[in-house]
Amino acid sequence: MPRLEPFTGYVVAPAHAARVVAPPFDTLSPEQRRAARADPDSFLGVLPPRPETGTVLEDCRRHLDHLLAAGRFEQLDGPTLAVLRLDDGRRVATGVLGDVAAERFEDGSIAPHEQIRPATVAALRRHLEVVGAVSSPVCVAHEPDDRCAELTAAVTGGVPDVEVVDAAGSLRLWLVTDPTVRDELGAAVGATTGWLVADGHHRAAAARPAGRVLSVLVPHDQLEIRPFHRRLPADDPTAAGARLRERGLEVIDLPGAAAPDGPGEVTVAGGGRWWRVRLPAPADASDPVEALDVVRTERHLLAPLSGGRQRRAGPPQPLTDGPEVTAVAPTDVLDELERDGQVTVVLHPPSWAEVRAVVEAGHTMPPKSTYVAPKQRSGLVVVPRPQRLPSGTR
Repeated sequence: MPRLEPFTGYVVAPAHAARVVAPPFDTLSPEQRRAARADPDSFLGVLPPRPETGTVLEDCRRHLDHLLAAGRFEQLDGPTLAVLRLDDGRRVATGVLGDVAAERFEDGSIAPHEQIRPATVAALRRHLEVVGAVSSPVCVAHEPDDRCAELTAAVTGGVPDVEVVDAAGSLRLWLVTDPTVRDELGAAVGATTGWLVADGHHRAAAARPAGRVLSVLVPHDQLEIRPFHRRLPADDPTAAGARLRERGLEVIDLPGAAAPDGPGEVTVAGGGRWWRVRLPAPADASDPVEALDVVRTERHLLAPLSGGRQRRAGPPQPLTDGPEVTAVAPTDVLDELERDGQVTVVLHPPSWAEVRAVVEAGHTMPPKSTYVAPKQRSGLVVVPRPQRLPSGTR
């Protein structure tokens, strides 16, 4: 059975938390990321850059050294669990933050639901080796549990140790240092069932050599699955609807931006025009992966839109025979998804039942199939991996 263990390290100083704690990375434009990374107090300067170039990993390490030396973090008194509450304006999720043995992510105790890209794992592992610390927890979902809910409610009845309210929502952190309460809470979380990686597959894989994975355990009914969309370049985006009709797909012209009405359909934007497209039936209705909208989109839409051939049945792979396909984080303003010279496919999110069916069948979904919210934040805690933090910092 997986266990949640206390962690040691540093917690953000409450007086500096609003400036230090990083916003959710996927919500930022490239321009916003550059601006935030330039802020000497933002934890974004510690996070892995995209793309990785030159001596930038050493820059990340130096940025962490600066934050510690400048008193932006305080050293924890001893082994600690924490209760973390995130509110993004749509969902409130309360989870327990701690360490999980890395082998539990390898032996099936904690199931993944998405494929990982080895190159991404390698880049994150290089970052960890240079920086020597982690701050971004892996989100692990579990079945709701009454005892766990009772104990977290007792903890959150007190004043939080850290509180931040910003454009991304609010977060509150309660440190659990009392040994009795800490042990009870850890045991209650460890007794929950149905553990699976909700968000952070690449971080979990990258952290395994360190032996422990910083994780936050959250009941799945407090999390929301939103869709990652797909975007690709096109010579004539306004012809997207015609190209799909040529493939025999059911395409309806729309007067403007619209989300899919439900599973089994997508909407497509290109050159200021929008279409609703009904996805063909899955190649194998008994295969939970083949039934996914994202897989049917890859097979029947992305290839023809990119000029590639229609894909055969089989395990889904990233598109390689046409222009690069980019995963796009969800937005409440659909017009923001349009880009000049590109086509965007807007997907409907999979359900938890669909995710669970894929996991129970022993399969995984394509990368960037799910956007699980509320998004975890970086810069609340710093946990050495290994102990490479400079001496004398608090």
